[in-house]
Amino acid sequence: MSRFAPLLKIAKTKREPLLKTSNALRLVNGIADEFPGLTLDQFNSHFQLQFFTAELLPYKEELIRSIVEIWNPLYLVSKYRLDPDGKKLESPLIVTEIGESLSSSTEVQEGQARFVVDLKDTINPGLFLDMRDIRIEIGSRSTSKTLLNLFSYTCSFAVHARLGGATKVTNVDISSKILEKGRANYQLNGLTCLPGEFFKGSSFEYLEYANKKGLRFDGIVLDPPSFARNKNGVFNVREHLQECVALGAN
Repeated sequence: MSRFAPLLKIAKTKREPLLKTSNALRLVNGIADEFPGLTLDQFNSHFQLQFFTAELLPYKEELIRSIVEIWNPLYLVSKYRLDPDGKKLESPLIVTEIGESLSSSTEVQEGQARFVVDLKDTINPGLFLDMRDIRIEIGSRSTSKTLLNLFSYTCSFAVHARLGGATKVTNVDISSKILEKGRANYQLNGLTCLPGEFFKGSSFEYLEYANKKGLRFDGIVLDPPSFARNKNGVFNVREHLQECVALGAN
């Protein structure tokens, strides 16, 4: 048995109750599970192994053997979040370890919602696992509400809200490609894309527009990235979050 197998089995046992809610979850969370600089995520039958430091890199093959022994994934990628000098990368090196002939995308279930994720599409596959409980909570509180979903990414908050009975969710994101993924998630869940429900532009632009037009919402979802570049410059959550909140409160 691999030296890592006992710790991985403990991590698996801890997460098994979460499978009642979703088949997308973090199985190993770094030092909290005694794996410094490493995470392991499950997206249905697709898994991703991420290295944030070099400490466990020499043991990658042994780790993969243990993962296969315990979970037997159909598809597994490794993502290297650092360069050979140990510096963090904005765009990770992604290597398919298992399932080379399979698609890198799969469908996952989260509560009553379904989402498409793609493990080889940039750093993030399309669903932030740490926000699962909040997404489900928003869905449970959205009946007959209108919501503004800023920094909407793939519109996972909006899907839960609409499935929970929201009358409309306005999704705002700077990327047209990302908004298309949001539309695909709507379609997957049988939701109609209402007029004006997708806005391509910065959240600041939309808030200024909404204030000028006197638009009001029952709730605002504000889950910005910590750091992002776009054609208008750089968004840094430490520098710009307060301004965004102030605009939303008008």
